[in-house]
Amino acid sequence: MLRLLAILDEAVFRSAAGEFLAVEHALPGLTVSNQEILLATRLKTSAYSFEAPLTAGAVLGGAPVADVKALSSIGRAMGTAYQLVDDVLGVFGDPEQTGKSAQSDLREGKRTMLISLAEHGPYGPKLREILDRAALEGLSDDDAHTAKDLLERCGARAGVERMAEQAAQRAKGLLEDSELPATLVEQLTETTDEIVRRTQ
Repeated sequence: MLRLLAILDEAVFRSAAGEFLAVEHALPGLTVSNQEILLATRLKTSAYSFEAPLTAGAVLGGAPVADVKALSSIGRAMGTAYQLVDDVLGVFGDPEQTGKSAQSDLREGKRTMLISLAEHGPYGPKLREILDRAALEGLSDDDAHTAKDLLERCGARAGVERMAEQAAQRAKGLLEDSELPATLVEQLTETTDEIVRRTQ
């Protein structure tokens, strides 16, 4: 029981830390590296959505320590892939499928990996100008369209999609190298594939 409580306790603190970093990264004028964005991504989503459920289930099932550790690493990679896909859907997704406006992330000035990659490219100043204006005046339809176009043209969207695929491949590689039950490996592999294919 103490082991399970420790897993849940850590997940809560790591998720809170990730959310704090995400809010801090959105502050105007703050320069944030891609590594810092990725850290926030891992903390705010991987911990409670994937790592904690997988490791807690393993502990409750009496799994060996090695399996619990393997599931922690696998969950971290799966969660990273999930959040990266979510960042793309937050700007380019179909609102009818995602359940939220495709402009909400831009309007809120979220410093996602998508934005971070673009900011470090040739269209960074123009994108920053749009996001800063959105923070002060709200995001116009024209600015939203321009921002999405810039994210496409600079390769940020393709870059994040590639990173999500790499995280998914890392998860599947860890699954293949593990000594987890074959049925679990198969199920988690299918789930990982669904993560990068999802549209909502």
